[in-house]
Amino acid sequence: MNFNFIKQEIIEEFKMSKKLILFLIITISVLTGWFLGFIKIPYFDSKYSFWIGVLAGISFLLFLLIIYWLLFKFTFEIIPKQILPSLFEGSGESKILRFFLLPTIVLLLSISYYYYSGNKSKNHQLNYIKQELDDFKNTTALEDQRNKINLLYNLIKELDSIADNNKNNYLNEQKINRILSLSSTLKTYRIWNMEFKEYQELSSEKALLLLALVRTNLDTTVFKKIKENISFSGADLRNADLHGLDLSGIDLKQANLEYANMEGVNLSYSNLQGANLKGANLNNSNLVEANFISSKMNWSKINESNLTKTKLDSADLSNSSIQNSNLFKGSMINSNLFNSTLQGSNLNLCLLMNANIRNADLSNTILNKADFNLLNLENVDFTNAVINKFWVEQLINYKNIGINSMLQNFEITIDTKSIKDSTLYRLNVIKK
Repeated sequence: MNFNFIKQEIIEEFKMSKKLILFLIITISVLTGWFLGFIKIPYFDSKYSFWIGVLAGISFLLFLLIIYWLLFKFTFEIIPKQILPSLFEGSGESKILRFFLLPTIVLLLSISYYYYSGNKSKNHQLNYIKQELDDFKNTTALEDQRNKINLLYNLIKELDSIADNNKNNYLNEQKINRILSLSSTLKTYRIWNMEFKEYQELSSEKALLLLALVRTNLDTTVFKKIKENISFSGADLRNADLHGLDLSGIDLKQANLEYANMEGVNLSYSNLQGANLKGANLNNSNLVEANFISSKMNWSKINESNLTKTKLDSADLSNSSIQNSNLFKGSMINSNLFNSTLQGSNLNLCLLMNANIRNADLSNTILNKADFNLLNLENVDFTNAVINKFWVEQLINYKNIGINSMLQNFEITIDTKSIKDSTLYRLNVIKK
């Protein structure tokens, strides 16, 4: 028997299956790593670790069967049984199957179940302890916040009485500094918002503090100092009555002012970035250079208000009413003005870039030198809007779309009310 020939055939066969063997080795290594990870070697925490381990174990056994087939069945076809140990012949194969594979299956499943049961029990205990600890912390924190609010109320009353009695400024300063110190420790808590399907960081204590401050007869200078040094960010002021108040320069970032009455309020130079003002009443308000970036102002009323240089970038103003307001040099980049009404408002030098103005009402607005950039002008009402003679040309240069559709519905006529040397035009509906 030519054993060299048989040996050469074996070598050639293994060369042909080299890639397959390499793939099997890598895969088995990865699966082994998964299994070791499942039994916490090294330790890691995973919600689905048990099922990952089961799948890894099953996959591992399947590859063992493949290797068994490759090493024994494949080898028997090219190597005579006479040159193989008796262990690999006949009943030897069934012995290996019984005494190697079956115990391996039992062992892996046993280990998986053992660790699954142990980890499940430990995780349940840990979660229970963590929940109790969180509840205790929240209860303690809320109690601490209530105590601080009571102290703040007393300080505000004392400060109010000091101002009424015209006592010395030193005592006044002490009370103010005490208020500032206590207010800085007020915290926000996560509250689930059903409408937006998200958590909000809100504080009812900050809201109570602000309402307490505005209802006293504090000196204007004193209140200004408090506003400059206290952040009311995250204050929960839903449905609050703040009409006519001077809140200029206040920090109400991320605050919830949903459906609040803020008619006639002064919010100039204030920070309401990310605040929720859905349905809020801001009629006749002063919003000069206020920051409303990324705020929710849908369904709000901002009629006859001053929004000069106001930042409304990325704000949601859909279905809002901003009639007869001054938006001179305002900024509305990426804002949502869908179905909003800006009738009669001044948008001179206002920047609208990449904003959604679909179905918006811009009738009787002043659009002289308004910067319209990357807008869709279809279905926008421009009836009687005031423009300059270069406005259409600027619309084309700034890559707006829907211009032809707009010009089919409106014609440009000279504004008879414009003064000499400053001729303006109006967009009138074409009668069909």
